[in-house]
Amino acid sequence: MKKSVSSPVFFSNENKIAFLSYTNWAKDPAKYELMTMELSSQNIETIKLDTPNPTGDKRVIKSIDMSVNAISIAALYIVLMGLLSVFCLNYYPKKTYLPSISFSIAVLTFLASLVVAATVNAWYGIGLGMLAAAILVCSIVIFLFIVIFKRFVK
Repeated sequence: MKKSVSSPVFFSNENKIAFLSYTNWAKDPAKYELMTMELSSQNIETIKLDTPNPTGDKRVIKSIDMSVNAISIAALYIVLMGLLSVFCLNYYPKKTYLPSISFSIAVLTFLASLVVAATVNAWYGIGLGMLAAAILVCSIVIFLFIVIFKRFVK
């Protein structure tokens, strides 16, 4: 029988041990069983875990969960900054240039990642650096959109 045992826990007042027994071999779905074993007699008992099935329809929650990911957040950032840039170009043609603000956010985030990596934790700094790289890519897309928009508006 192909089984693996993990997470052994000793009972504090009894001569028993509890453990998880499961099969998780290639291309097989995992089946977990909670088992106990009397150490003196080596008698193994299975504890049935009867959990209720979830009720109700979870389509809305699942669709929200699937829609909130890195690509959708980047796309929303690009749309927001692009629309704000178009708005500012129409009302304040020479005063505001939002892609430069987005580039500034990327640079400041990158500098903050260097400071965090040096002072707090290198992994936190790497995470902020990846965020800065994503903002930089979004800024380039916004910049290209504004350049193309200016060509077509004229």
